[in-house]
Amino acid sequence: MNYRQVLKAIKDRDTKDARLEKINRAKLLALGLKLYRPRRVLAIDTGKVEGVDRAVGQIKSKLKKSDCVITLEGISGSGKSATAERLAERIKAVRFSFGELFRYLTYLKLADPKAAWPVVFKKLRYRFSGGQLNLWDGRINVSRTLVSELRQPEIETSVPRIAEDTQKPALELFAREIFKLGQSGRKIVIEGRAFTLDFLPADVRIKLRCDARIRASRRLKQASI
Repeated sequence: MNYRQVLKAIKDRDTKDARLEKINRAKLLALGLKLYRPRRVLAIDTGKVEGVDRAVGQIKSKLKKSDCVITLEGISGSGKSATAERLAERIKAVRFSFGELFRYLTYLKLADPKAAWPVVFKKLRYRFSGGQLNLWDGRINVSRTLVSELRQPEIETSVPRIAEDTQKPALELFAREIFKLGQSGRKIVIEGRAFTLDFLPADVRIKLRCDARIRASRRLKQASI
């Protein structure tokens, strides 16, 4: 693909993503979920800040000691995942995983199709253990005891359907647990889509931006390596 083709593909994806964000946000609002406003918002243009380390350095310099829950969103190609990972390392934070919960819910549903979600969610909690943030189901440490089970192919293929069915109680669980974890003083980095993060409490929200032309040039450069 040449530059124009890559640029068009990126712009088309941006438009599609923006439309889906709007639709999903409206659906969650219709379900009665509570919106949260972050205490502060930081905008970082990763098109002007070359390299993940420099972007993380800018973010770190603007964080306060009281910033415990840090959420990070970014348009496709803005370096969101790499930035979240490096930021967590630099500030000694743990990363919060949405995928683990939905994989576990899928695991439970495949094991017992009659599983009642209200009963399941009542037993779910997040706790710090050994410097990591683990998902617990009652006395079961899901994060440690079911690692291989949650990565089975049949789990991965069924996750989207289960996530669609459990979005509301899952986000309510996330919001409740994140608020409690933030009270502990431990730092948490949460990477996600904007429409999801809108329903979670945060001390600071980091928004990564990057011009489509820059993302197109970078993608072509990476493809040529």
